[in-house]
Amino acid sequence: MTFNISASISRIGKYAARGADYEIAYGLWADSCNARGGVLGENVAVQFLDDESDPETASTNIHGLKGDPKVVLGPSHTRTAGAAINAAAAVGRIMLQATHGAATLFDNGGTEGHFLCWPGCDADYPAPFVQYVVQELGPHSRVALLRTNGRIGKAVAKSAREMFVEKAVAEPTEFDLNADIGEVGIRTAAAKAMENHDAILACFDHARQDTPTLNILRTAQQLNFPKGRIWLSDHPSATDLQHQELYEGVWMRTVWWPDFPGEISQKFHNDFTKTAGRPPSFHAAGAFACGEVLEQAAQSAGSLDREALQNALLSIRFETIFGAMRFDATGRPNSNIKMGQWRDGTYSTCAREGTKP
Repeated sequence: MTFNISASISRIGKYAARGADYEIAYGLWADSCNARGGVLGENVAVQFLDDESDPETASTNIHGLKGDPKVVLGPSHTRTAGAAINAAAAVGRIMLQATHGAATLFDNGGTEGHFLCWPGCDADYPAPFVQYVVQELGPHSRVALLRTNGRIGKAVAKSAREMFVEKAVAEPTEFDLNADIGEVGIRTAAAKAMENHDAILACFDHARQDTPTLNILRTAQQLNFPKGRIWLSDHPSATDLQHQELYEGVWMRTVWWPDFPGEISQKFHNDFTKTAGRPPSFHAAGAFACGEVLEQAAQSAGSLDREALQNALLSIRFETIFGAMRFDATGRPNSNIKMGQWRDGTYSTCAREGTKP
């Protein structure tokens, strides 16, 4: 007997590259699970549902599922996640998902059966740097928030502001890097922030290598502002090394990196690289974590029955590629976001974390 686990991914369309990462990661989890004896003594196989990078297709695919187990993994992109989450709830299936980490998903009790297998939400991202500022620079620190106007930029800035106020630090000064101010406006705002503040949080919407990021870092370099007092909400990438001098010493939000403690991260990195011919993204690690959570929940429940799985998901601690993870009653994970720095061409994560399980 084989347990067939459905996974919603994007094989074609705008998000196909991310979907390819998820497909490989889900396959690596299934292989590793089966090598351990499978789930409840039976092998698992992942059945992929191509949402074609389209929310409506993602919803239609999930509504069309038949039989057990009543679990769906995925989808592979934020743009299809909302529709997929709602569809899974409508047909009574548990969804283990590792993208679209908006804290607002869990407002008003969350969505029935939805669990985010991720080390926190967007609102958790700044926690390690806030802790760093309070401990290393002191409660009288002057903090500036440079933010863009998308969902993540606004959510991260709002959360950082609330965290600093909660820790009795003066409310940060906010600089709005809206789309109209251009490079000169961004550099002017960055310079003003650095001249009058002790620490800078750049709260962006996945602004990899674009105008806000590079212009803020160039301004810091020109003004000799300490790089160790800047935090970027972006995740590290090997492409940062194209501007190594700018990124050197800057703190960055870190969801997953191969140097995470334990053998699983390095093995996942090596196996993925061997399979794909390229290193895995942190999103791929999220897909792998979904499988880990399902496997451990089934072991704890002794069943793939929906109610038994739901109870296990809400009650036990999971050991994942991200580290230890628990879910609250809404399906939101505990915050375990880390941060790290590029040093001499090597990225290393810091032990400083948010709230531990």
